[in-house]
Amino acid sequence: MTTMDGPLVLPEPKVKGAGLYAGIGDYVKVEPKRYAPKTLRETAEGRYWRAYKAPALINAVSQVTSLHFADAYPYQLAVTSSARVTVYNSQSRKQHRMFARFKDIAYSGVLRSDARAMVVGGQAGIVQLFDMNSRSILRKFEMHTRAVRSVKFSPQSYATIASASDDTTVRIWDVAAGECVRRHDGHTDYARSIAGHPTAQTTWASGSYDHTVRLWDDRDGSTSATMTLDHGAPVEDVAWLPSGSLLVSVGGQDVCVWDVLGGGKLLKRLRCHQKTIMSC
Repeated sequence: MTTMDGPLVLPEPKVKGAGLYAGIGDYVKVEPKRYAPKTLRETAEGRYWRAYKAPALINAVSQVTSLHFADAYPYQLAVTSSARVTVYNSQSRKQHRMFARFKDIAYSGVLRSDARAMVVGGQAGIVQLFDMNSRSILRKFEMHTRAVRSVKFSPQSYATIASASDDTTVRIWDVAAGECVRRHDGHTDYARSIAGHPTAQTTWASGSYDHTVRLWDDRDGSTSATMTLDHGAPVEDVAWLPSGSLLVSVGGQDVCVWDVLGGGKLLKRLRCHQKTIMSC
């Protein structure tokens, strides 16, 4: 090897047996630096999540089509699956009651807010009201001609039930009289969801596979919708926010938030899911 000034002369190694590449490839262990552990501060959120117990695994007989919690302690859970509705105690997570008096598939088992009664739809088009203690049938409403996929108690009255059916109709039932007091027509495809207004007893919202959400008000005596909202996809479920001024609809990959008091204005359309949203 040469340079501009002449040949490059390497110095002789000072250590005997060492050459130009001596030490290359030798492993020298490096001790990791250790730091004092940080003190974990207790937070309200941390206490909240640690209060949860290990989950309970409940095996249903078939596909679960509906879940509903009662509003009163001990917050019983109604699980609808195949031709039965099983009610669990949410505190002990043990089975409390089983209802299997259905000729066909049951849908939308919903507990009354005080958990003393339960209403259930079904493939046969019958809406049935059960007593929770005796499991006896208190009422049978049989005017729907196709499957009833969604039933709800009125948030203001135990004496009123609403149902949405694949026959495209929405019906309001008087429990005391045992009859239909209002039939709402307007949907052109399956009506798959129903929700009562949280403060107005006469107002209901329904969702349908005709891509619309319709609002019904019994005060004006009309059976047609007072407002129609275009969701843009088959509607699987609807829900009111507690104030009653906003309504949420889900279907397809979209979650839509509507300002009902503002004339049905679409406030927000959210698309975060890869598959169809089934409930809200």
